[in-house]
Amino acid sequence: MTPEQIFKALSRNDDEFPEAALHAALQQRDALAPMFEAEAERLMKQFDEIMEKSKTEKQYAAAGEKLMRTPSPLFYGFLLAAEWKRKEAYRYYAYLLAWSWAGTPNLLSEIVYSDQAARLMAEIYDGDPTPLFNLLVDQYADQSYRFWQFRTLILLVKKGGLDLATVKDFLIRAFDLLEQEPEQHVWRGWEEVIIYFGLEELIPLVERAHKAEWILEGTIEEFREKWAYARAHPEAPIEGDLIAPYQGFDKEVAEAFANRARP
Repeated sequence: MTPEQIFKALSRNDDEFPEAALHAALQQRDALAPMFEAEAERLMKQFDEIMEKSKTEKQYAAAGEKLMRTPSPLFYGFLLAAEWKRKEAYRYYAYLLAWSWAGTPNLLSEIVYSDQAARLMAEIYDGDPTPLFNLLVDQYADQSYRFWQFRTLILLVKKGGLDLATVKDFLIRAFDLLEQEPEQHVWRGWEEVIIYFGLEELIPLVERAHKAEWILEGTIEEFREKWAYARAHPEAPIEGDLIAPYQGFDKEVAEAFANRARP
């Protein structure tokens, strides 16, 4: 298959698994990777144009819905970028994840609502945490996407791609930058990083966040229980959740396609 044929085959959102196209794509990284990045850049420009031209929320939603009618190859592009450890793709996906349409079936689909997005982002990380930090505190980005991206921080520290001191400094800054309204989902991701790494100096901030009721589905007592569990189980600090790294292309694709096909 030519790069153009592969790109076309991966630009469909249907029930047929594009096995041949994906295996062909793996062998043609140098040709295909720039094509995926050009497509990401094209979409980003269209998103920006929609933002600039829309005068009302209704216009914004209608323009986004129209744009997302066409299936994008970036669903598979994200998975391929991780397999290729394509650092050039990192900034594009950090940007795309800031848009509410990222989770639509014709773009990145269910990937963004799971720890799979964190695994993929950790594989394409280019060494600069700024795009990721900006995404995590972007109050216009979907809170569910951002919750899972806090796990990217955990994975990057575990694999040595990001210094824990840098993450701690960011978490302190984020305390003033995250949404400060009752029961915010994104705060759970912030709290989870603190628990995972045992950042004791940040406990007063966690207590303040709970007192203000910013953290969804949790109390300060539950935080203390999670904290105690994490300290007793340093090999797996989050009970029932290993926060595992990248699983390999075949497993990641199978999981992504299964979730995408979910009714």
